[in-house]
Amino acid sequence: MPKLIPPVNPVRCKTLGAGTTSNLNVYLMPISCNCQLISVLLHENKKQQMGTGIPLGYMLSRSRRVFKNQMAAEFKDKEIGLTFEQFVILKLLNSNAEFIQQDLADRLQKDKSIIVRHINCLLEHQFVVRITNKEDKRKKNLTLTKTGVEILNRMNEVAVDVSNKLLSGVTKNELEIFENVLTKIQENGDAEEEICNCGNK
Repeated sequence: MPKLIPPVNPVRCKTLGAGTTSNLNVYLMPISCNCQLISVLLHENKKQQMGTGIPLGYMLSRSRRVFKNQMAAEFKDKEIGLTFEQFVILKLLNSNAEFIQQDLADRLQKDKSIIVRHINCLLEHQFVVRITNKEDKRKKNLTLTKTGVEILNRMNEVAVDVSNKLLSGVTKNELEIFENVLTKIQENGDAEEEICNCGNK
């Protein structure tokens, strides 16, 4: 049995996505996985002889956590009383797709009760409203209000600023290589379509 190599400060694994601009795009589709298991697989893989030896799962997870923490700090500094997860939900609701709560739970791979708490907060702040689905009266679509669009625009500006800060010193060539590698990782893992360019307006 291979020796387990515990990751430093293990966190839930999430994927970091590739974008098409100079801003840092983060895929928000969580991956249900065991970080320690990823560490074992990567360290035991005889084909992986390149790089620093740091587990891929840990690097991706830590990068996403850095982005998320930077966003949270900026939201607090600018007195935006919402969380990163609520930002993601607003981005999805602004994509012109018809979402109900279950759709968000499925897309973000989150328990429905967690999504409900976030939605209730957005409803309370009047950033979102429920509208009866025209085809199925039993369903309630979630739609951004004018105020919701305004707060989303503010949060988008923060995301762009954070992306530019984190990419400081990264050349265009380095960014292209970075995005290409991430794209290949996602393709190899049969990643679902991109759901949110959180570093882009």
